[in-house]
Order: sequence, then structure tokens, then C-alpha cells
Amino acid sequence: MSAIPNTVPDPDQTIQSGKGKEKDRVESPRVRRQRKNSPDPSKSCSGNTAEEREVDKNPENEAQENSEEKSISPENSSSKETEDSETDERKFTTITSNGSESDRKEDTKQEGSVTGEGAKLQAEASRLKDVLADVGKFLQSANVFVREEFHTFQKMPLKSYSPQMSRLKDVVKTIVMTCQLFDSVSSECNKEMKTLRLAVDEMAEFLKKAVITEDLTVWLDLPPDAEEEQMRLAEERRAADKVRLSKAAEARAEVAKATTNIVEAEKCAALANVDLLETIAEATRAEEEAKLALKAAEEARIAAELKLKAEEEARCLAEERAKKKAEEEKRKAKEEERHLAELASKKGTSVTDERLAYAQKKAREEEEKKNPRNWPRFIYSIDPGDYDPGVGCVIRAVAGSVLRDEIIVNRVDSLADIAVLEESEELISNVIAVSSDKDISTEEPMSISIPHCGPRGHTSREPVIKTIDPSGKWVEVPTKDITFEDIRELKFVEARVHRLGTFMVVLRPKRDHLIFTKKGGKISSTTDPRVTLNVRPGMFRVNANVTLEVHPIDMAQVSDVKARFPSNCSDLLSSSPIVRFCIANRKLSKPINVTVPLPPSASRPRQRPATAVSRDRTDRSDKRPSTAKAILSSASSLQKQEEDSTPEENLYLLSRTNCSDQWSLVNGVPLTHQKNKDIVSFSMVDPYERFMVISTKTAVSELQAEKISERIEGALRQKTVCLILRQNNSDPGDVVLACTLMSQSDRLLQQLSEEDYDEGPPPSKPFIVKEGQIMEIRFRGNVQRQNSQEGLRFVYNSRIKCLMHFSVEEIDKFAQKSFDCYRGFAQVYTKVLVPVQEQSEEEKARNNHMQRNTAWEEGDTLLGELLISLPKPDPEPPKPLNTAPVTLKSEGPVDDDVLKRISEDLGDEWKRLAQCLNVRKMRIQAILRQNHNNDTQCSIHDMLLTWAKRLPRSVNKVEILASALVSVGRTDLAEDIRGKDYDIRQQRAQSAKDSHLRRVFVKIAQDVHVTKQWKALAKQMGLTLGEISQIEEYVGTGPDRCLHALRHWHNKMGNKATKTVLLKHLRICRFTQAVNVIQTVS
Repeated sequence: MSAIPNTVPDPDQTIQSGKGKEKDRVESPRVRRQRKNSPDPSKSCSGNTAEEREVDKNPENEAQENSEEKSISPENSSSKETEDSETDERKFTTITSNGSESDRKEDTKQEGSVTGEGAKLQAEASRLKDVLADVGKFLQSANVFVREEFHTFQKMPLKSYSPQMSRLKDVVKTIVMTCQLFDSVSSECNKEMKTLRLAVDEMAEFLKKAVITEDLTVWLDLPPDAEEEQMRLAEERRAADKVRLSKAAEARAEVAKATTNIVEAEKCAALANVDLLETIAEATRAEEEAKLALKAAEEARIAAELKLKAEEEARCLAEERAKKKAEEEKRKAKEEERHLAELASKKGTSVTDERLAYAQKKAREEEEKKNPRNWPRFIYSIDPGDYDPGVGCVIRAVAGSVLRDEIIVNRVDSLADIAVLEESEELISNVIAVSSDKDISTEEPMSISIPHCGPRGHTSREPVIKTIDPSGKWVEVPTKDITFEDIRELKFVEARVHRLGTFMVVLRPKRDHLIFTKKGGKISSTTDPRVTLNVRPGMFRVNANVTLEVHPIDMAQVSDVKARFPSNCSDLLSSSPIVRFCIANRKLSKPINVTVPLPPSASRPRQRPATAVSRDRTDRSDKRPSTAKAILSSASSLQKQEEDSTPEENLYLLSRTNCSDQWSLVNGVPLTHQKNKDIVSFSMVDPYERFMVISTKTAVSELQAEKISERIEGALRQKTVCLILRQNNSDPGDVVLACTLMSQSDRLLQQLSEEDYDEGPPPSKPFIVKEGQIMEIRFRGNVQRQNSQEGLRFVYNSRIKCLMHFSVEEIDKFAQKSFDCYRGFAQVYTKVLVPVQEQSEEEKARNNHMQRNTAWEEGDTLLGELLISLPKPDPEPPKPLNTAPVTLKSEGPVDDDVLKRISEDLGDEWKRLAQCLNVRKMRIQAILRQNHNNDTQCSIHDMLLTWAKRLPRSVNKVEILASALVSVGRTDLAEDIRGKDYDIRQQRAQSAKDSHLRRVFVKIAQDVHVTKQWKALAKQMGLTLGEISQIEEYVGTGPDRCLHALRHWHNKMGNKATKTVLLKHLRICRFTQAVNVIQTVS
């Protein structure tokens, strides 16, 4: 720390220094000449009083005069005074030469007096020049001092400067006081100069007028060039005035600048003082923390001593228990030996054989004991959440080591934000917390099985159980799939754990754990066999473990990236999978040959291989004219040239490390794209932790290729979703809001429709979210959530259905009179990082000495909003209407009785049935108003009557009604109606047939020949003699007997009694006329 320089003068010393130098000042020749011709200045000034001499001797007044003369340029002032004295001398010389002797004496006396005053003024002007030089030195020294102290602040801690802070304050105070004095003196000088200028101008004007008035122009007889000399002197005087004023302005500017520097120095000192106070406060806090640390260390020492004592006691107890256990085992071993000897003597075998058999039996028992399938199973249930499988988890442990009631299983709320997902991971289960009030220790690790909703047999992804380790991080545990016979409908994964904790199941890319042997060889990924690594023999001295993870990228994802980022990815054609490669050896002695798939781009169709065999084996010789062949050959050659001239795709290899998110282009590695194959191969000299290959239409820059890779990898982590809002058909206040993937929106809408949620706005615009993102539902407009003013929060997971059920109501039932319903919006917000608002001008000025970077804070952003419409209730319940009864004429199976039976069996699906039957909504609303005080059965019956009455008679009502019932899921009612329709049709057909036969019987009975020989016809038709005798006995006339015989035959034969059979019998009996008559009957 440099000391305060001695060059900084004291203000009082600086002011008094000018007086001490007066004797050493060098006088100009003009001044000396005037002093020779004039009396002694001291004598001319002897007329002054004692008080005036004391005032002149006062250092403060003299310093003030020096300061005032300093503000006016001393050099110009002295030169100006010299010129004025010379001019006056010439004037007075001319006047004395023309005047009288007495006047000459008086003028000589006055001239001596004026000359003495001029000499005094010249001496004071010379003294002011020295004072000005001292002021300049003072300001220069002050500037050097401030800069040195500022550099000292920058080089060393401010805390070390505290001993010299008082000295700095004194010096700065001195500089400020001096600058203030300079400012006040400058102001006073300006005032006096203005007064002097006015006095001189007034005197000159008076003398000019007096010379003209008194006709004293003879005094002005000057040499011929005197007028020009006067003009020149006047111009020089004006120029000198301007120079003097400019110098004064510069001096004031310098003083103001110095004052500004001093103020800035004061600010710096104040800031330094604030920093010093903060440093002292930090030191105080550090001292308190040190005291607390010492106290904690002492407590830790005491706790350590207690722990050592407890450990020593536990060790002694353990030794005692071990000693007892060893004695017990020794005793048991002796008993076993004795028992084995007895068995050997009984069986006639050796003790060794019995001992071996006993050891094998014991080993089998231990193996069965360690098998989790033989352990008791405890099934725990949890509170339902977004995913509700009905089972929380299944825990198995060694028999007797733990009881079911000793373990507690709870579901962790997803809004607690405890589930931390890594990139490319998806949550597929509930987050559960497994705990116990007791310290559980088991011989073997416990088995915990958790149900999940992941897909079965996924080729590129696998479910994994993760748990929180003691450091608070989520870690994976070895996981395998498991199935329980009694709950096969659920998918489980199992893990063996040594301690209880918090668990969840995630779906992540499949990892292949492979081995490179000494002999080398080729290994491939199970996710995509086209991803291979080929190692030369002798590359590894020992077997090397390799982890391979492949993230597939299909053309749909490439198209999505191009659509979302057209500015960066417009030239992208295709991309290989992102391969994650991990090997223990960070340096490779030889390169590894790598192959990755690169799908062909859609812009360039794949050519057929030359080895392909033509399917058409027929001889298709061209029989067209030779001119046509020439044209064809030229066209084909031109097309081939165009295909050959198509530019090749540009391939780029990019890599990045797991510690960085920045992809970098790998230069100098040749990429080989095998012809007619979608595989790219290259040699990997350095192991890349992650790498991929992309192809573009044109050559792109290194920065653009890296940007494309970042966009592709980011698309794998992001999900494109939309919001769906639906209201219950019967209760519009019952609302369900879902956040789902765009590809699954149609299926979700269908499921909601099946659950009677049809009303609602169209889905929202798609937006991007990530796994585990928390969103909040808020309300805007004239709707609000029932019985709650708070928003709803939910977590998005792509594998778990994200459905929020809530009830809404209107806020003000008298608002929105111009609408036919109450309207409002459900808004969905999420938290994102937004830049902090800009600071005000005062804050910027206050903080301009510190460099601040752009700050970010967490803020809300709107993802989408959906319209909610609530119907307005009627002002009062409608009165029952007096309507005329509606009846339906019985026309086929669809009659009033059938409609009533259907209305009794139908439930809430009757409105959907009305839509299928094309009954208008206005009619349904009218029916509901008419039956407001009745049950739903009346409304359904009126709806069916409305439908049946408006259909024409020619329409097949049975088929229309049955199809509508099938559409709403009432297949049973549809089958009943169709069965009844079939029965009615059969009855109608049989009735028509019987009616036709009766007309035929009447025609036959009217034939005379047949009535005479009716017995022969009866015998031919199969009637017995007893039946014929009975007819003859009870029936009187011949036609009646014939008709009765025909009816008896019809009743006896049933469906076999047809017109054809009857004609056959008539032909056999040779009743030709009757046959002709019957054939004419339609």
C-alpha cells in the first residue's frame, strides 16, 4: 500500500506561497522603465491608512485576491496593463507638449501617481501568475493521488486498507474544500471583472464626449499613423478580452471537472466504506460460525466418545453371543455326529456316507430357503392416483424375518416433485415409499415387486426400478420381469433390495452389456442389429466390458424436427440412431469398425439392386418400329444421366460427451455409405461417448450440423401434446380435462364419448412439454371451480393417463345476458424460466460500478385455454302441458306395447339412441320439458312415439330400430325385436297359405264330379275308413262332406298339405276339370 504522496500541498500554504515569492519575481523592461520615471510605489501608497495596510498584509485577503486574479488569465492581464500604460504615456506626453506650464506640472504630478498605481498592478499580476502555477501543481498532485489510491483498491483486499482509511478521508476532505474555494473565488472574479469593464467603458465614453464638447481636439494631434495605431490597439484589446474570457471559461471548466472527480472519489470512498462494513459483518458472521463449528465439533467429539463406548459394549455383547453361538454349534455338531453314527449303525452304512447325505439335504434346504418363490408374499394396497392398478407393491422376505404389519407402504404425491427423471426416461408406475417403524434386518435381500403400465416386449426400451440412495440421488437397481399367477392381468418388475426406501419404475432405452474378447470379433445391439462394433484380434489383452445403448430415430421424428425448426433443419434428409457407447479403456490401440443404420431419404427413391430377378419371365420382344426404339433408348439414357447427375447425400459424424450438451463435428473420419443399403460404416479411433450420423441435401457448416444434432436429440426428450376438455352430457358442470399426446387424442375422445362425455370445445393447439412437467389449471370468465378458489395442479407423464375431473359453476348468474349460456375458460399454466425485468434508471446508476449478467427467474406461461359452457337454468319449473294422447296403430312388430317395453328397459343411453334415430335435439328438449315432473320412462316412450309416427309405412322400422339399439350397446333388445318380427312374418305367411288353401277347397267343393266321388279323393289323400265314415255320419250334403274331408286332410298333414300335393291327388283321381279350376286360383 503506497503512502500518501507529499506532493499534495496544504491549501493555506499554497495561498501564502504567492506572497513569499514577490521579491524574487523578475520584472519586465517596460515596468522597470516606468518605475524610473515614476515615484516610489511605496511612497505613492503611503497615503493608505493603517487598516488598509493591515488588510493588504492579511494572508487570507491576499489569497483571495490571488485566486481572483488567477481566474482571469494573468499573462493576458499583465500584457494588457502594459499596453494601456504605454498608450496613456503617449497621450499625456502629447498633451503636455501643447499645454501651459502649470498644466504641465499638474499633469506630471498626476502621471507619476498613475504610473505608481500601474506598477503596483503589474506586480500583483506577476504574483498571480505564480499562484496559478501553484494551483495547477495542486490539481495535478490531487489527480495523481486519486489514481494511485484507486489502483491500490483494485490490487489488494479492501479489508487490508482499513488502517489508512482515516488518512484518506482527511486528504479527500482537503481536496474538496480547496475546490470549493476555487469555485467561490472564480465567481467573485467574474463579478468584479464585469464591474470593471462597465466602469472602463463608461469612462471612455465620457472622455470621448468631453473632448468633442470642450473642443480639445488639439490634444489629439497625433502622428499620421496614430489613427491606425489606435484602431490596431482597439482590435488587440478586443482580442485580448476574448482570450481572457476563453481562459476564464477554461479555468471554470477545469474547476468543475476537478469538482466532479472529487465527487466521484467521494462516491468511491463511500462504496469502499460500505464494502468495508460488509467485510466486517462477514468477518463477524464467520467468527460466529467458527464458534458454532467449535461447539459442534465438541458435541461431535462427545458423541464419538459415546459411540465408541456403545460400539465397545456392542462388540463385547457380540463376542459373548458369538462365543455362545460357537458353543451351541459345537454342541449341535456333536449331537449330529452322534445321530449320524446311530443312523449309520442302523442302516449298516458308513458315517461318511451319512454325513454326505446330510450335507446335501441341508444344502437343498438352504437353497429352497433363499429362493424368493418360497418366501411368504405380502400384498400392499395404496391410495389411488393417476395410475390405479389396485396393488401398490408385493414384498417377499425370508420366512420369519419380517411380519406384514411391520412394513408400511404409501403412495408419494406426484406434485411433491420428488420423482427426478433423466433424459429419455418415462415414469410408468406410482412413486411409493416403503418404510417401517422397526429396524428390519434379513439374511437375504428382500424382493419388492411393483406394478407398472409399460408396454410388454418393447424392442428398444425396458422397465427399471429406481430408488433413492443415502446421498439423495435416484439410482437404478437390478430389475427383472415377474408374473404372479393369481394377478396375471398386471405387469410387474422385481428388484432385490437390502433396505427400505422410495421406489419407482421408469421406462428407459435398453442397455446391452457386451464383452470384447482377446480374439476380437463383432458385437451388435439387441435394439437394432444393424448397429455393430467390429474389433480386430489382439486389440484387447484382457476382456473388456462394453455398454451399448441405442436411441432409434424414425423418419416421422425427422419430419417433425424439420417442420418445427425450418430455419436450422430444412436441409436434413435422415438421421441414424443416437448411440451411447461406454468402455473402460479410454484409449484404443486400434480403431473399431462401427456400422449404424441410416434410413434412405424420401426425396431420393431407392434403386432396385442389380441382383434382383425379374418377375415376368415371358418373352417380351419389342415389335415396335425402329424409330420408336431409338426414341425410347435416348429417353432412358437421358433419365439415367439425370439419375447419375443427382448429387450424393452429405454425411456428417457428430459426437458429444455425457458431461456436455454440445454436439461437435468429427472431422477427418471417412464415412462409407454402402450402395443400395441403409448402412454407414466408419472407423472409431477415440471412443465417443455418444455419436450419430446425419445426411443433408447440401453441404452445411459445422455450426449448422451441430445445431441439427441438438434439435434431433431435443426432440427425443420433448412430447407434442394437446389439451382436451369434455363436459358430461347429463351434467355439464361435471368436467374432465386431459393432456395427451397428439397421436392418442382421437382414441381418448372416443373413450370419453363412451363414458358420456361428448360436449366440449375442440382440442387445443399442440405444444411441447417434457416428462414430469407440473401444470396448473386456472379459470377465467364467468365460471369457477365448485367449493374451491384454488387452481388444480397435475403432472404430465406420457405413459400414465393425465385426466383431471372437477366440477364448475357460474360466478354470477345474472351476467352474460346476451349469451344463451354461461361462458368461461379453463387455462393451463406451467413454470418456465423468464428473464428478470429491466432495472430502472436509478438502479442502473446505483449499480453501474458492478458488472451484472442477465438474470433469469421462474415465471408462469400460458399453454392453452379451453371454453366451458354452462346452460342457463329456466326461471321457474315449467308447468305440465295438457297434450292430446298420442297413439300408435299396430303395424307389425313395432307397436305401442313394444315401445313401452323398450322404454322400460332403456337407461341413460336413450339420448344417444335418439341421436341414432335422427330425432332432433329441439324435440328432445321439448319432450324433457313436457315430462319434467314425470320419470325418464315417459320421456323415452314419447321419443320413440315421435320417431315411429314420423316414419312412412313403407320403411322397415324393425331394422332401423334394431340397428340403433346395437349402436348404443343394447344388442339384447335388438335381438328381441328381430325375433318378434320373424314370428309375425311366419304367422302372416302361414295365414296367407291357409287362406289360399281354403279358397281352393271351396272351388273343389263346388265341382259336381268331385262331390259325387269325394270318398275316392279322401282315400287318395290318406284318410282312413273310420274318418270317412265319421264324416259321412255327421255331415249332411255332398259338397259339405267334400269340404270337411279336405279340411280334415289339411289339419292332419299340416305344412305338408300344399296346393301341389292336392293337384297331384286330383290328377290321380282324374278330376281334370277341378285341376283346371284350381290352377286359375291365384
